[in-house]
Amino acid sequence: MGLGEVSINQAKALALLQGLEQMVKQGITEAKIFGDSLNMIRMIVTHTEPNDINLKQLYSRIQSKKAKFKKLRYYHVLRILNKEVDAEANNVILLKPGELRRVAQQGP
Repeated sequence: MGLGEVSINQAKALALLQGLEQMVKQGITEAKIFGDSLNMIRMIVTHTEPNDINLKQLYSRIQSKKAKFKKLRYYHVLRILNKEVDAEANNVILLKPGELRRVAQQGP
């Protein structure tokens, strides 16, 4: 979905929220979450509420979705090793607000 004007942290939080929502819809109860923002991972794992009002709203929704899982594990990936995700994020930035783009699902 196109994001319009948001901060990097808001975009990452929204991506996490949307990922969690999709997993809930598919009945997934355990997952590994990989991210290149150590601050974002720490915020979610330690239940540290952000100061930014928009990020705070997303954080609250993420915490609510997390409660629907039996087990979530978080892993920090060095940004330099995360080139595919960066490329995809750049593609999403080009979308108009509300615009969706289907991504081919890769097999195991």
